[in-house]
Amino acid sequence: DYQMPVMDGIAFLKAVRQRFGSIPFILFTGKGREEVVIEAINYGADFYLQKGSDMKAQIVELTNMIHYAVSHWRVEMDLRESEERYRHVVEDQTEFICRFTPDGTHIFVNEAYCRYFGYTREEIIGSRFKPNIPSEDRQKVARMISSLTPEHPFGTIEQRIIMPDGTIRWQRWVDRAIYHPVGNLKEYQSVGRDITEIKRIEQALRESEEKYRTVFENTGTAVVVVESNRIISLANTEFERLSGYSKDEIEGKKTWTEFVLREDLERMLAQHELRRRNHTKALIHYEFRFVTKSGDIRDIYLSID
Repeated sequence: DYQMPVMDGIAFLKAVRQRFGSIPFILFTGKGREEVVIEAINYGADFYLQKGSDMKAQIVELTNMIHYAVSHWRVEMDLRESEERYRHVVEDQTEFICRFTPDGTHIFVNEAYCRYFGYTREEIIGSRFKPNIPSEDRQKVARMISSLTPEHPFGTIEQRIIMPDGTIRWQRWVDRAIYHPVGNLKEYQSVGRDITEIKRIEQALRESEEKYRTVFENTGTAVVVVESNRIISLANTEFERLSGYSKDEIEGKKTWTEFVLREDLERMLAQHELRRRNHTKALIHYEFRFVTKSGDIRDIYLSID
């Protein structure tokens, strides 16, 4: 009610909102003054119902208000719990997560994002925060973002970032454009992770493969890599010269047995099988006769392991 001893309905509403938050509140009173209605709305009353002569009809209306207010409150509680669960999931991620409007204004960042870039959430949200990206990568990012459409809202990119101490780190981002139902752009969501170590390993692998290939190609002898099914998976230039076949004709197509003279093949196959059962017992050096593309026969001294 509005008129009550000790405090009126508006004062009671303020006290309830302070102590119990958004619990449903309905002001049911005979007072019809406009300022009471305005105050009730301003301080968060769910409904305002003025008493009249037909109490039976008013009780029905009040009942409906109560059902609606409680139902609405429960939906809000469920939504708040859902958002809380979502926030916990997002905050527990090691990936960097942010959301920003088309003009670059950040509207959400998770803790991992703040920790990685060394800023607080308050410093980033509401600002047009931009990491320091090398110019060539900046253009690549801009092209990817501008390519997103309602039909293809996702994009993935790998880019570099210059940290405050001048070091360069690599990141992989998955970007999503979020659109209003009518199709106009609302905001972007980006989920990223640091892939510097992956890039370092990839570079080391490329260097290792390059060194291996350099040795493989420049030993001065014919060299092949043979799979367990006898297919030659790699052949060097010297083997091309020896056999008369190109690498395209050899790699992944020919077996080593095709280059062995028939009379030597049984002995070679026996060693091949023995090597796969117990490589310590198989010979690693022996001689055989090699058949070239033109049918010439060459005497070969073989080292294999």
